[in-house]
Amino acid sequence: MLKHIKYCLLFVFALMLQNVWSQSENKEFTRFPSTDSTKSSELYLTFQNLNFFKNDEYFGELTSGITYIGTLLQPRLSYQPYKNIKIDVGIHMLKFSGLDGVTDALPVFSFQYQPYKGFDVIMGTINGGLNHQIIEPMYSFENHLMNFVENGAQLLIQKKRFYADVWLNWEKFIFKTSQSQESIVGGIHSTYWLSKAKDKEGFNIDGQLIIAHKGGQFHTEKDVLQTLVNTAIGLAWVKKIKSDNQWGFSSHFLNFYDSSPIPQYPYILGYSTWTQLYWHRKHFSTSFGYWNGDYFISSFGNPLFQSISQKDKDYLQPHTELITAKFILKAKIYQNVTIEARLEPYFDLQQNIFEYSYGFHILFDTEFFLKHLKK
Repeated sequence: MLKHIKYCLLFVFALMLQNVWSQSENKEFTRFPSTDSTKSSELYLTFQNLNFFKNDEYFGELTSGITYIGTLLQPRLSYQPYKNIKIDVGIHMLKFSGLDGVTDALPVFSFQYQPYKGFDVIMGTINGGLNHQIIEPMYSFENHLMNFVENGAQLLIQKKRFYADVWLNWEKFIFKTSQSQESIVGGIHSTYWLSKAKDKEGFNIDGQLIIAHKGGQFHTEKDVLQTLVNTAIGLAWVKKIKSDNQWGFSSHFLNFYDSSPIPQYPYILGYSTWTQLYWHRKHFSTSFGYWNGDYFISSFGNPLFQSISQKDKDYLQPHTELITAKFILKAKIYQNVTIEARLEPYFDLQQNIFEYSYGFHILFDTEFFLKHLKK
C-alpha cells in the first residue's frame, strides 16, 4: 500500500513539471520538414552532414564504455510538384573512422503531403532520430548516430499551442519464407502549451510513448513474441528572460510495461521519475537532475538509467538512482554550420560510481536551388 502511495505522489509531482529541456538540448540536431508553397515546381539539393565524436566513459556494471567517431551524410533531391506536396530522394551514409569503406549506405525516399497548414503526413523515410524529441531514459543520443534512418509513416502537427509527432517505424519487414521476426516501433510525442504567450512561456502538458514489437504471423515456435511499452507524462515550466535566455524545471514520470505473452525480462512493470533544473542560453546550456527508478527497462534508452545490465545478463539493479548533469557549448560559425561540445557526467548512487560522456560535433545543413521545372 505504501509503495502505491509513493508512486501516486511521484506521479502528482511529475504533473507539476516536464519536458522543454530535451527540446533545447538537441535543437541543433532536429528539423521540422514542411512544404513551402513558394517553392512549387522547384528542384533543390538538400545536404545534411553530422561529424561526430562521442566518448562514453562508463565503468559500472550496467554497461561498458565505447567511443563513436565518424560522419553521417545525407544528400537529397527535393521537388515540390504542387504547393502542398514534396518528394525527397537521396541516400544516407554512415562512416565510422577506423573502419574500411562505408559502414552503412541506405536509400531514402519521402512523400510528404500537407492538407492543412501545420499538418503534415509523411510516407517512406520519416523524420526520425532525435527529431522525435524523446527524453534520454527512453531514447539515447547514440540512436541518432546508429539508427537515424526510419521508414514507415508519420503525422506531424505544429500549431501555435499544440505539437504532435505520431510515427510508425517498420524496422524489419518479413515475407512468409523469412527466417527472422518482423520488428516494428511505434511512438507518440505531443505537447500542449497552457499559456497563450507567443514565445511559449509558462506551463505545457507533455506526453511520450514508445512501443517496440518483435513478432509476426509467420514466426516459428523458437521465436519469442515481444512487446515493450515505455511512457512518460508530465508538465513543464519555462521562463524566458530574452529570446536566447531561458530557464525552467523539467520532471518526468516514466513507466515500463512488458506486455509480451511470455516475458523475457526479470521485470514486467517499472516506474521512475527524472527531475531536472536547466538554463539555456544562445551559446551555453546546462542542466542538473535527479533520477529515481524501480524495475525500469527501455528498448532505446541510455543503459545507465535501467535496471538490467548490457554487460552481464545475470546482474540486476532493481532500484536505480542517479545524479545527472549536462554542459553544452555551441556556436553557429556560419548560417548553416554549427559546432558543439558536450560534457555529460552521471553519478550512480547505488553503485557509488562516477561515469561520464563527452563529445564534439560539427553540423552542416543547407539546401541549394537547382532548377524550376515546368509542369
